[in-house]
Amino acid sequence: MEDIMIRLFEIFREVVVCGTISAAAKSLSISQPAISVAIQDLEAHYNCLLFERIGKRLVISEQGIWLYGQIIEILDDLQLIEDQLQNKEVKKRARLGASLSVGATILAKSVKEYSMLYPQWDIRVFVEHNETVEQRLIRNECDFALIEGICTDERIESIPFHNESLVCIASVDFPLLEITIDQLSAFSFLAREKGSGTRTYVDSIMSANGIRLNVKWQSHSIEALLLAVEAGLGISIMPQSIVEQSLISSKCKIVSIKGMSFDRVVSLAFRKERREDDLIVQWQRFLMKK
Repeated sequence: MEDIMIRLFEIFREVVVCGTISAAAKSLSISQPAISVAIQDLEAHYNCLLFERIGKRLVISEQGIWLYGQIIEILDDLQLIEDQLQNKEVKKRARLGASLSVGATILAKSVKEYSMLYPQWDIRVFVEHNETVEQRLIRNECDFALIEGICTDERIESIPFHNESLVCIASVDFPLLEITIDQLSAFSFLAREKGSGTRTYVDSIMSANGIRLNVKWQSHSIEALLLAVEAGLGISIMPQSIVEQSLISSKCKIVSIKGMSFDRVVSLAFRKERREDDLIVQWQRFLMKK
């Protein structure tokens, strides 16, 4: 692999971890325009958008989330080769799974903070929809995971560590500020794909209330759904942390559902026989302090 591509990967990783181009530029001690050019070069090379540009914000796309997981593995392998050949102390490796919603919110910051506290661990990350992450845990393809809700498989233990609020959102031109849950089916609904934690949660709430949603869109892309809501193509239910910037910039608004609130937990999940592992114990303590 050419050195220039490795450097582009390193810059992309830092932008994802830091969250902004300015923070990544400061971390890498290079200019913001250089960061922007590097991202543009990667996007041109792969002919896809790695970040959605929503106003002044950069929101990682689904392709970007996937590429981030691959890049982490590549850069980790290169570092391992260098450490082995130079007889350096080799870090212990851990495989972390995370749902797409977790990947779009708390994942990067959590991994960075943990790595600073426990530099002996080399964390590899898989970001996929909730159902796939749970299957990875069951098949022992990852050591632990950050998932939406609770895994119901008897082989997996789930420890909630974060409460997350979901909100019903619509474009700023939507005529109502409050609706009843029975009225939801009257509007076009923009939904996550089946198998995602958010879709499973929303479907369970609707089923419990006898509501059949008029699903017009299904997408694994959170950004695509948010843009569709902003364009007035329908309403959706999403984690509030994901839509916060769109709310602040008045590109969409919250529509209250009378008598309803949507709250769920984010959990640390792992195989039960591993509950005493140093890695699991460390992550549990780390997350509970956040």
